[in-house]
Amino acid sequence: MTLVELLVVIAIIGLLSAAVLPNLASSAGPRKVRETARSVSSFLAGAQSQAIGSRTGAGIWIDLLPNPIVDDAGRAHAVALDMSLCDVPTPYSGEVANALVNVIPDNTPVSATATLAFLPDATTFFPPSTINLFIRFGTSQNLFLLAPAGGGWQAQMDVTRNQQPHNTVWPVTSSQGVSYEVMLPPTKNPVRSLTVETEMVIDLTWTFLGVDDGSWPPCDPTATIAAGGLDVTAPVLMLYNTTGKPTSVASNGGVGVTMLEPFFLLVTSIEAIQEGTAFTTSRSYWVAVDPSGGIPRVAEVQPISLLDPSLVLPTNRPQLEFTQQFIRDASLQVGG
Repeated sequence: MTLVELLVVIAIIGLLSAAVLPNLASSAGPRKVRETARSVSSFLAGAQSQAIGSRTGAGIWIDLLPNPIVDDAGRAHAVALDMSLCDVPTPYSGEVANALVNVIPDNTPVSATATLAFLPDATTFFPPSTINLFIRFGTSQNLFLLAPAGGGWQAQMDVTRNQQPHNTVWPVTSSQGVSYEVMLPPTKNPVRSLTVETEMVIDLTWTFLGVDDGSWPPCDPTATIAAGGLDVTAPVLMLYNTTGKPTSVASNGGVGVTMLEPFFLLVTSIEAIQEGTAFTTSRSYWVAVDPSGGIPRVAEVQPISLLDPSLVLPTNRPQLEFTQQFIRDASLQVGG
């Protein structure tokens, strides 16, 4: 090979590099977000498999960053870098084999609350009142909230599970009481976890559509502790039962809310949040867990600019649902 031929080859390689490398660089960002979203989806699927093979179920534990990311408009976003599996402890049924509880409705003939008298007394066992618990009586499948009251304990009907005095009855107990199970809080698994790719985050500001208390979106531009209604000092939990079906989600240290609609996680980049482009370009993905089957799915965010060119972020539920159109369609196509 002569020197001229070598220079020609080098020149051709240079021209090809100049033409191809910019395209590769421009696609690296979206590809990285897509792969991160698939990793999150795979981790959720693993949690579901763990629940199916367990005696009590399992779930996902998401720790939020203590400092929300603030975008160019001053809005605070609650984000996470890490996800962990969480284990559901075996229910507590008393210190002795024949432990019982007497359930005394606070009002008659109908009551949304009931005073509990444990036989023998189990008050010293229960965790602090800052931890929310559920209790089940006898062979019933109804779960009631368990809360401290006047130095004792009280069972409360759970409105998120459509429990009302007109459609839910308390167990009929004699002076001997009835058997019970206290559902204990999940515990974080320190071994099995996932950390997202560098510069990627999970934005949970938009997660609780369909499973919140109706106050969404409470996104305060001046928020430093909470963003999107989320207390960043408390984890976000999603639990599966032993059949692999999602049962509840919890945030702000509160009682888990029954999953009635898909659980949505927005996977995007820190840069997209800061620039306000997470909902306007193809740089973000939704990961959704179907409430009926628990199967996670991944789809791009439908740019909100297609709905209204002036919009950067959703400001109400219909606008947020518009960005979720691709992921909702994917769920419908496979029967989710």
